[in-house]
Amino acid sequence: AMELSSVEGIGDVIAEAYEEFFRKPSNIKLVNDLLYRAKVEIIESPLSASEKPAEGGASLAGITAVITGSLNHFGNRSELKDIIENAGGKVTGSVTKKTDFLINNDITSNSSKNQKAKELGVEIISEDDFIKKFSINV
Repeated sequence: AMELSSVEGIGDVIAEAYEEFFRKPSNIKLVNDLLYRAKVEIIESPLSASEKPAEGGASLAGITAVITGSLNHFGNRSELKDIIENAGGKVTGSVTKKTDFLINNDITSNSSKNQKAKELGVEIISEDDFIKKFSINV
């Protein structure tokens, strides 16, 4: 908040409000989705090391993903997991109500993870769509 309040026209109250807004992972996800839909390309970002953009793309801070099935652009799931985690995201092994995305190249699969994602309303997204959505360089 101190850094933001040093900007002319922004006082402590506004700086605190912005900081509070961006503490919530759901708000970060909302902003990332808006940036993606507006086709805004993030070239430089003053984010902390734990919230670095994904290999030149959008920050994945606050995003929780599950990776399943085979991948086309990465040698293995660990490679994609590292990219997501280095950009501030989290990768877990099972789909829960806290999962934002199930990354699966077979989005119509009847696997238990796909079924659980559908049941919980978790977005099932292909590897290609995930790469595009978060501007990940492969």
